[in-house]
Amino acid sequence: MRRWSLPEEPSRKWSLRNCKRQAKERGHGIMVKNYTTQQAAELIGIKPSTLEVYRVYGKGPRFCRVGRKVLYPEDELQAYLDGLKRFQSTSEKA
Repeated sequence: MRRWSLPEEPSRKWSLRNCKRQAKERGHGIMVKNYTTQQAAELIGIKPSTLEVYRVYGKGPRFCRVGRKVLYPEDELQAYLDGLKRFQSTSEKA
């Protein structure tokens, strides 16, 4: 009979501790401003449902998951906005 057990080290990908560790490594300290999906969508200028779809396909800004709650660190939102292409006219090719 095979017994299942949890991995020795929980996945760092979704933990609040990992979000804080990453923020500290970036020099932001532990008190990084985090935004909910609704707040992040408002800052970016899109609907929350669009941001949720982006999250599923890995298209939008990076995020952290704390339990069932999804948070977007402020620096990740800024990095996402900085990475978007900029155009001077609608006739330019994407």
